[in-house]
Amino acid sequence: MTFRHLEIFLIVCRTLSMTRAAEIMHMSQPAVSKAIRELEEFYHAALFERIGKTLRLSEAGMTLKQYADTILSQYQESVSFLREGTTSGACRICTTETVAQTVLPQLYQKIRSELPSLYLAIGVCHAKDAEEKLRRHDCDLIISDRQEDTFFEVIPLYKDTLVLAVSDRLFPQSHIMKEDLRKQNLLVREKGSGSRDVMEAWLNRISFPASHLFEFSSYEAMLEMAEAGAGIAVIPHSILQKQKKRSLHTVAVGSEPLIRRFSLMYVKGRYLHADIRTCVDIIQKMTKSI
Repeated sequence: MTFRHLEIFLIVCRTLSMTRAAEIMHMSQPAVSKAIRELEEFYHAALFERIGKTLRLSEAGMTLKQYADTILSQYQESVSFLREGTTSGACRICTTETVAQTVLPQLYQKIRSELPSLYLAIGVCHAKDAEEKLRRHDCDLIISDRQEDTFFEVIPLYKDTLVLAVSDRLFPQSHIMKEDLRKQNLLVREKGSGSRDVMEAWLNRISFPASHLFEFSSYEAMLEMAEAGAGIAVIPHSILQKQKKRSLHTVAVGSEPLIRRFSLMYVKGRYLHADIRTCVDIIQKMTKSI
């Protein structure tokens, strides 16, 4: 098994076609098929399921794809550092919107001050999308509140709590009963966001009606609508704290807190060059006090 085998395998994964992969690799179709067959013999596993003329990755194939991405990415990085004599590295960090609006600006400034020559790229997206970027090696580190993938090394950082924020004119009290809450509109993030994932089980437990859920793609819009009296916003406490000028207060419902636990993640077993390790240290130290 060679790097070439893995390169061919990843092209077949991308195209799901031996013929198309052969065209991209400037090889014959039988040579591509032979390389895949040799990989399957090496791993003692079928990497693709063949349904007629259609290819689909098997479970073993999906696992190998993650490893192959890691192996080739690390190989390319080693060439950049050793053979091409690159003196400064790169670090690509992807976070959720909650992190971006609260701790990310300070993290960015600290990393920039300690590693001025580092190529630092920042991305903000949903937690699920961040994990997918990490699997594809489109980023090096993610800060997220999802820790379900065993393919990642997980370093716990800090926790945040979702609170219910409402305007005085809509609901002036500081506590609300579940039956009264079900009569209100809840302003929530869209499905796929980290805060929505945390609250789904809670919404089911209190039998909250789906017809009273107003979905938003940003916290800013949720806060604006909560101030306008459109409903009760379910929002991270850290973000509400940064909006001190707003005429909103929090209301409690029961004693069950909605906690989001944020972690730093990278691909398990991956070699982290010195600059990325420094970024990891900075992130850990700066989030200890949160």
